[in-house]
Amino acid sequence: MENKCKTKILIGNHGSGKSKYIYDYFYLNATKEVKGLRCLDLNKKLYLVVPEQDTAEKQKIIMERFSDFGYGMLNVDVISFDRMAHMVFSILDIETKKEKIIGDDVKSILLKKCLISVDKKKKLKYFSKIKDSIGFTKKLTSCMSEFYSYNITSDKIVNVVKNIENDLLKSKLLELSYIYEEFRKELKNKESIIREYT
Repeated sequence: MENKCKTKILIGNHGSGKSKYIYDYFYLNATKEVKGLRCLDLNKKLYLVVPEQDTAEKQKIIMERFSDFGYGMLNVDVISFDRMAHMVFSILDIETKKEKIIGDDVKSILLKKCLISVDKKKKLKYFSKIKDSIGFTKKLTSCMSEFYSYNITSDKIVNVVKNIENDLLKSKLLELSYIYEEFRKELKNKESIIREYT
């Protein structure tokens, strides 16, 4: 069976007309010519997948491009990657685990709790002195988010520490690994994941 699926890569400098090409492509493929007139081809369904923050803007552009028909976007849908994933899971009848998504404010509260817990276990030396200072929790929140995003584990940090000669850096990284381990436990207990804002 012949595979009709093709991948097209569109490259070009800024302002070279890549976006216009895409909008024209959607216009031509979502419409058909009937007796010399262009009309919507409702037998086709097209999806423009864009980052979450661009969906509203792209929807507006597509609607303006299809304004000749006065129907809006009946057969073109602008969706985010997240919504596309939900659609695929729904079509394939795959049930996803529902997790609570936490923001920076909750992360900060959890980290305060983790700091107190780790400090009580006498595992903090360097950070014990600055754990209550202004801005420290914010920096720590950012650090924990980075670890979480790149799937860095406490074990990986400990392995890196083995090859470091600087005692101060060793101490900082080890203490971060203790805090991070506690933080991961808190997230697991609450069945939460971190929301990243990029």
